[in-house]
Amino acid sequence: MDIIEHINSLPVAERAAAEAGIEVIELAALDDLTFMPGMVATVRQLKSKGVRVGVATRNCEAAMLHFVSAAGLEGVFDPLICRRSFNGSAFDRNKPVRKDPCC
Repeated sequence: MDIIEHINSLPVAERAAAEAGIEVIELAALDDLTFMPGMVATVRQLKSKGVRVGVATRNCEAAMLHFVSAAGLEGVFDPLICRRSFNGSAFDRNKPVRKDPCC
């Protein structure tokens, strides 16, 4: 069971605290943020050629926006999708968790 499935299994009263704990961990991980060599240049080149480039992540919105800002790519990505993007709730019991990014 992954962490989001685990949080979904918690009683509602415990879920908010668990979600907040996950966000603390995600934001703390930004202290070690590094980019793949050539990532920024590649994204900029794709965008200059009219290719639509987006970000989709299971992280919180603040972590996603920090990534974009730290890379100097504000206004480049469209769309920006985090785990709250579709229904306003980070953890939706009615949506399956996609475990494999290829699926």
